[in-house]
Amino acid sequence: MADTIPALIARHPHYANAISAWRDRAGEMLSEIVAESVAAIDALAAKGVPLYAITNMPAEWIGPVTALSPAFKHFKDIVVSAHERTIKPDRRLFEITCERSGLAPGDFFFIDDSAPNIETARTMGFHAHLFDDPAALRPALEACGLL
Repeated sequence: MADTIPALIARHPHYANAISAWRDRAGEMLSEIVAESVAAIDALAAKGVPLYAITNMPAEWIGPVTALSPAFKHFKDIVVSAHERTIKPDRRLFEITCERSGLAPGDFFFIDDSAPNIETARTMGFHAHLFDDPAALRPALEACGLL
């Protein structure tokens, strides 16, 4: 946000207050953690499945978001697009995740709520699940043998 807010305000000065609110009121935009997601993360961790995350959220949000649930402690790594200077669905962010984890795309079961991100993952060889229904997550993990 520190890099993007001034540039956005310069391009759209009539939206300066709204753009600044993105930073200043970020906590209000964070919702509760989805219970089905937390349960799935905990179950995967209990089985010893290594967990990684790729996120496009602003770097400034990582701390507040991960503080929302102890489930985040299970992640071996969280690849943050702001730190890497690229965002999903750019292939480079997925490549960085593979490089940092030492795993191949086929070793991952990628879960995301964005169809373009899922498409990129699949074209790279990731197993992928479009997260559009919390109740469908656990069955998807069971179907691929992770749970």
